[in-house]
Amino acid sequence: MLRNRLLALVSLIIAVGCDKSATAPTRTDRPAITNPAPATPQEWRGVVEAFKDGPTLLLADGSEYRLGGTQSAFLTQLDGADVVIQGTNDLEGGIMIQSFLVVAVGGTEVADGVLEVSESGYALRLTADGSMREIGAASDELAQHVGDRLWVREADDGKTIFGVISGKE
Repeated sequence: MLRNRLLALVSLIIAVGCDKSATAPTRTDRPAITNPAPATPQEWRGVVEAFKDGPTLLLADGSEYRLGGTQSAFLTQLDGADVVIQGTNDLEGGIMIQSFLVVAVGGTEVADGVLEVSESGYALRLTADGSMREIGAASDELAQHVGDRLWVREADDGKTIFGVISGKE
């Protein structure tokens, strides 16, 4: 008889333990898990320094930041250029570049954009705002870069000086 009662009690415990409506106890002492806030995009202006292990940005106050992201590859060929970089500082010891604009080369202001054919010859679609800046006649060398992102400036003698930032976009 005792055996039957024990068997019934064990069966009841198993049945209650397997009930799908039963819930596990909850803990209230654990802190809520939160995801870190995404890094806020910022803007930096400085001079590019190209090194074998990647470019850095030297700011006017002397601080230097390593540059990362897919856009950083284009900056390796812009050693000494003055640039404005949009990005986040969530890269360890540096800036993760989202976009950049070349503003000066060799201390002289330049325009940054994609070379296009226009009604009057050639024009630069500016990276900064998408507007068109007429160049007019172009040298044979410059004309070979239609579709490329370039920095461009006019020399004192009226000739167009340029450098390639990236190939056809």
